[in-house]
Amino acid sequence: MKESDIIVTATNASQPVYSHTLHLGVHLNAVGSFKPDMQEIPSESMMIANKIVIESVEAARR
Repeated sequence: MKESDIIVTATNASQPVYSHTLHLGVHLNAVGSFKPDMQEIPSESMMIANKIVIESVEAARR
């Protein structure tokens, strides 16, 4: 996964499903987390993203 250019997660995880830093240019689809106590990807990945696309602002704020 560390060398992947495209990563797709669709889980009901409450903890991130990976812990390493993504390389520059990776495309990540995280579609499983839909509750405040769910988290598929580490917060660090969100902090370094150059673009984040969400379906619902309300859901993303939770």
